[in-house]
Amino acid sequence: DSGTTDTYWNRAISTAFQTAFQQMAGRAHSNTAVSLTEAELLALPTILFQLYADPGANPDMDPQKGLGLAGYLDPAHPADVMLAFPPSHYMEYDADTGKYTSRFYATESGGSVLGANAMMGHDILFDSDNDRIG
Repeated sequence: DSGTTDTYWNRAISTAFQTAFQQMAGRAHSNTAVSLTEAELLALPTILFQLYADPGANPDMDPQKGLGLAGYLDPAHPADVMLAFPPSHYMEYDADTGKYTSRFYATESGGSVLGANAMMGHDILFDSDNDRIG
C-alpha cells in the first residue's frame, strides 16, 4: 500500500520475529522510541520478506541469476522475490527527541501491509488489472 507509511505484518509471526530479532540485534524489537547511535542503528538487522512468485510468470528467466530472487537461498521456491527492509527504512528518526521508533509492526489480525517505508529503494510495479505486484 503505497499510501500507508508504515509496514504491518500478521501477528502470527510475532513470536518467531521477536526471537530472531533478539538473536540478531542483541535487543528486543519494540515500537517504543529509543536512543541509538549511528553504529547501533546500522547494526540492527535487515528484515527480509520472501514474497511468493508464480513460477510460470517469467518462464525465460533463470531465478538462480535474477537479482532480488530467492534462487539458491530457497531451492523449493527460487522465483520468489526477496525484499530487503534495512533499519534505515524501518527506524524513523525524530529530530525533536533525538530518538528512533520502529515503524514495523507484527500486530495485524489478518493480512499484512507493505507500507511505503518497505518500498523505499525498490522499483515496484502495481498491476491492478492482473491483481499482482512486481
